[in-house]
Amino acid sequence: MNLVLSKRPQKSSSQELQKICKVSHVLTNIFNLKIQEQVQSQIEKKEDKNDQSHITCFQYDVEFQPEVSEDDRQLRYAIFKKARKDIERLIGKFSFSGKSFYSLIKPIKEKMYKEYLNFDSIKIGEQSYSMRIKFVKQIEVQNDETVDQFSNNQINQILNITFKDILREENFIEIGKNSKFYKENDIKERQITLKNGYDIQFQIYKGITFQIYQTLEKYQITLDFTSRIMRKDNALKYLKEFKNGIIGQSVITAYNNYQRYQITDLDRTKTPQSQFLWNQTNNQISFLDYYYYKYRIKIEHINQPLLVSFTKKRDPITKQYQKKIIYLVPELCLMAGLSSNEKRSINQITRGIQLNPKERYEYTIEESQLLRKQSSHQEVYIDSIPIQAKAYILNPPNIILKNSKIIPEQGKFDFKGQIFECKTDFTDWIIIYSNKNQTLVNKLLKLFQNITQKLEIKYEDPKIIHHSLVNPKHLIEKLDKYFIETEYLPSFIVTFGDLNTNFYQQIKHFFCILANVESQHISPQSLKNKNKYKICLNIVLQILQKTGNQIWNVEMPMQITSQTINTMIVGIETSRNIIKGKQIIAVVCSINRNFSRYLSQVYFREKGCKQLHQLQKIIKDGILIYQQIVKKLPKQIIIYKQGQGDDLKQNSHLTEIESIQNIASNISPTYSPKFAYFNVNKNVTQKIYQQNEDKAISNPIPGTVFSHETSKSQIHFYLIAQNCRNGVSIPTKYSLLYNSTDLNQETFWQFTYYQTFNYYNQQGSIRVPAALKYAEKLAKYVFDYLQDDNFGDLKKNLFYL
Repeated sequence: MNLVLSKRPQKSSSQELQKICKVSHVLTNIFNLKIQEQVQSQIEKKEDKNDQSHITCFQYDVEFQPEVSEDDRQLRYAIFKKARKDIERLIGKFSFSGKSFYSLIKPIKEKMYKEYLNFDSIKIGEQSYSMRIKFVKQIEVQNDETVDQFSNNQINQILNITFKDILREENFIEIGKNSKFYKENDIKERQITLKNGYDIQFQIYKGITFQIYQTLEKYQITLDFTSRIMRKDNALKYLKEFKNGIIGQSVITAYNNYQRYQITDLDRTKTPQSQFLWNQTNNQISFLDYYYYKYRIKIEHINQPLLVSFTKKRDPITKQYQKKIIYLVPELCLMAGLSSNEKRSINQITRGIQLNPKERYEYTIEESQLLRKQSSHQEVYIDSIPIQAKAYILNPPNIILKNSKIIPEQGKFDFKGQIFECKTDFTDWIIIYSNKNQTLVNKLLKLFQNITQKLEIKYEDPKIIHHSLVNPKHLIEKLDKYFIETEYLPSFIVTFGDLNTNFYQQIKHFFCILANVESQHISPQSLKNKNKYKICLNIVLQILQKTGNQIWNVEMPMQITSQTINTMIVGIETSRNIIKGKQIIAVVCSINRNFSRYLSQVYFREKGCKQLHQLQKIIKDGILIYQQIVKKLPKQIIIYKQGQGDDLKQNSHLTEIESIQNIASNISPTYSPKFAYFNVNKNVTQKIYQQNEDKAISNPIPGTVFSHETSKSQIHFYLIAQNCRNGVSIPTKYSLLYNSTDLNQETFWQFTYYQTFNYYNQQGSIRVPAALKYAEKLAKYVFDYLQDDNFGDLKKNLFYL
């Protein structure tokens, strides 16, 4: 079946808008960019300087002698920095990517078009280097939608290189590959001491991050504050203190732009004196010589053991990813990451570097002045202040309870114990605990009895199984035998006690995969907390959610209810976690009219695999179960997909939509549902600030929507759904990449915002629609505990909460 062309949603009239929201204006961290054409003496044809429909860029490639490794960016930048003035006399102002030079100015010397230019005797330390530069090509880019995405990406890349180059010149250091730059002269140091006396020193970096993108009419840049806390202790120090405790830890290597590795083993048979085959020369070389030759690093401790890690490299011929072993020198590795106890110890440090909305907005403007001044030398101009944009504050939805309706305030509400619909009770359950916790269990059961009475839920004491909760294998055998002999499986099982990670993982795997029964674990700490009643209430609600009950109902937008169109939501999470070399893809489909029941499934996909038959099967299952429950097929399907960021592979979503549409034709020749496909990105640099009448700057209130048009066929909007009390709120970006529905733009805003209230683990809004949050939770649960995709009938319940 051929895919129906996507259509842009219509906009509501001003009268319709007034019914669902109010107009506001927000401050942003988005600046307009102007890219001027070359001055009259440097261009062959006369053009309007403000015309950005045509951009010309000149590219030059560079060679180093002696050769400098591509990942040794620090040395490459040091060499070109010393030769910069000589180069500028020939090609004008330029930017350096580490591999090539780029300039928006035509070469001053005509001979640059025809021959190599040599720059010799560039001294770095005791070593002299030379550079050879050659003009490669002239890049012509048309800034309009008729040009393919590749051409537009070229100018984005050039602008990125330009601003990165400016920041390096101003003594910022780049850590990682996400355009995050930190001030070299503004690094603070702190220290914490662990209970065992081990000292951890930290460096606190502050700086700026930016992102460049194209809108319908112009290029824009977002500028934002960024910070990072890095440990100073190296892996050799950690190794001496904790020995094999380093296995499973993560380390960072500063010499290759702070790449991160997870340590899988410690090889005491190898030292820096050991040799390996270096592919670059096809000769054996010691680690000592390799690091000195490639990075100019002299290793001091020549007998230290080597750390073992793995990485995946894509074979250029087969295109398949292959696992490759990597040996790391502890002395050259910084420890990365913190345990939960260590994180608690640095909470005070992290609070000290947070900025409030006013401070962050002013920081953005201050740093923009630096970029504005330096970029103008390269014919790139940044506006002096960020854009102020029209925004809309959506009215919150009605939360429908058993006997009443409530309206959330600041994204929060109290359901007051009025469960909308409860089909199960507390009469068929088992609790497992050790004898030492008998007193606490008695308190727990008393609390459960009081809570269920207030919720008007029938309660009976559970069947009791005593167990020490020390040996998971013994408990699993005991339960398995019990279930077989009694031919009895309860509605749910509660475990009560202190469980280690291994025990918890094994027992969860047994309950979900083998026994196929709902389960809930409760820690004794819950009953030692002063808010134990509220904690136990939330536990009861979580059990009710897992057993298929609807705690509340969320109002739907008028356009959906008035059309009486059966609508299905699909949340798709592409997890970064890997199981046996495969990605986890979690898919959650709503299977009733009011989006309170879901079908939750996962599949495992080879990285880079484009086959979609497993996704097709899961969504087909969702459609058929929806039909069983509603007695009708869904007429429109709204998909929210998370996990790919903004840089989607071109047309990958069209392939998915087309494959899902093919499912529909397999269900029935006449079945042709309409689709809307959103890419959801929570990791954005764009920020939105609210300015009150007294000019005070604060976070926007929940329901604030800022729409951003980047093409004629797609809509993009940023939504603040939650109330943020600390720090600065981060909007979630929704990009409607495909649409064949008749819903208007504002209905999509409403529907997306309303569904953030449909997550039963929180009485209030969350950052994303509930179906997508459930998919995120499912993917993490499978990775942490199950490592399997066969949930049986549990897939119809929210067993992973």
